[in-house]
Amino acid sequence: MGDLKRLLGESPPEWALLIIPLLAFMESCAVIGLFISGILLLSIATLLHSQNFADPQLIAGLAFFGAVLGDQTGFHVGRIYGTNIWNIRFFKRRSSSKEKFEKLMSKNAPWTIFIGRFIPAIRSITPILAGLAKISAKKFLAYDLVACSLWAIGLYLLIIGLGSFEILNFSNS
Repeated sequence: MGDLKRLLGESPPEWALLIIPLLAFMESCAVIGLFISGILLLSIATLLHSQNFADPQLIAGLAFFGAVLGDQTGFHVGRIYGTNIWNIRFFKRRSSSKEKFEKLMSKNAPWTIFIGRFIPAIRSITPILAGLAKISAKKFLAYDLVACSLWAIGLYLLIIGLGSFEILNFSNS
């Protein structure tokens, strides 16, 4: 703990809060999200809260903003580059599956977007798939706002719960 305290000083630098929306964005953004773990976001958010540097509501709000921005980016990547993606040789051979996929995705869009937000392995891919399936931007935004809101509430509760562990509170040690 002493090494971390020396690294951060008495309190984290002012720019530390910018890490929260950046991590949430990267975690949910197309392709990048496959390499950024949500545990990193949770760890930094809990650390900032346990050090009394930031209110968990502010942290959850910033994470919400980053997550929505990342999801919207992924959605529009799928929308804009969807034709190019379907033209990849692997997908061309399965062109009959395209219509089935689009129909299935449209039919199950609310659940796919909602569940995709809570499963780290597919979190960054779900918005791209929604864009590929040509779900309307308004529909995706509405479902995504609900999913990200509930995700941010869950993050808030985890920050509060984990931040209450005395071992994480080293500001007075």
